[in-house]
Amino acid sequence: MTIAMPAAVPRTCETCPESLAGRHANARFCRSCSRARSLAQSNAKAPTVYERVCQHCDLPFVAPSKRQRYCSSRCSGLATVPPPPTAPCRACGVTFTGHGIGCRRACTAWIRRHPGRPIPTACGNCAGPIIGRAVGALYCSRACAGSVMAKRRRAAREGRPVHRIVPLDIFERDRWTCHLCTFPIDRDQRDKQPGAPSIDHLIPVAHPDYPGHIAPNLAAAHWACNVAKGARARPEDFDRYERQLDPPARPPTAALDAASGPESISTRTRTTPRRSQR
Repeated sequence: MTIAMPAAVPRTCETCPESLAGRHANARFCRSCSRARSLAQSNAKAPTVYERVCQHCDLPFVAPSKRQRYCSSRCSGLATVPPPPTAPCRACGVTFTGHGIGCRRACTAWIRRHPGRPIPTACGNCAGPIIGRAVGALYCSRACAGSVMAKRRRAAREGRPVHRIVPLDIFERDRWTCHLCTFPIDRDQRDKQPGAPSIDHLIPVAHPDYPGHIAPNLAAAHWACNVAKGARARPEDFDRYERQLDPPARPPTAALDAASGPESISTRTRTTPRRSQR
């Protein structure tokens, strides 16, 4: 006995009239409609995000998961590296972060050329701060450099000794007191202000007994007092010069040795001028 099987009913997509032949028995949509339906459902569902703060740079960011701690792969890598050390520069004293010996290339070159010697911060003529000059500059301006060089050339022509002097040591030796008026010197005044600090030659360059540009012949003075004195040598100037020739009255030689190299005040020849003009 033969049983006749009912004819299969053709199936079509519920969205479009496309046939579902070749699809599984539970399929309700064709392949194109199934993809479009899945895409629409995924777009309709808002993704879950988390507002977090990066543990390396402390900046807020949006994370797709709760486990993310860093805003980028760069912060993630830097967080595992120990931070560079912080130390003062051996040349200028500025605190910097890094593994070098200096805070910049100029300071590094200075340290290699002058080991153990700091960069000068006070002008070699007026004792003012050196600002805006090259690393290792000895003077705050071209005017100060020209003034010092003019004094050295004049003393050299007359055969007088010329030594490198750090004015700050002279001011510290005299306790920032003018030797002419005995009033304190204002450290904040600069250039040609009346109370600005200046270095006075006790026995001036124009005097026939000028001993040279040496530390015993220098004294701290106001700029106005120095100009008012002019090229005159008083009897008390000769007395002060002789007193400063003694070792206890000399300025400290540590800073002078650092500025002038092997030459120091302690190795200079004592020169006593004649007193024919007293």
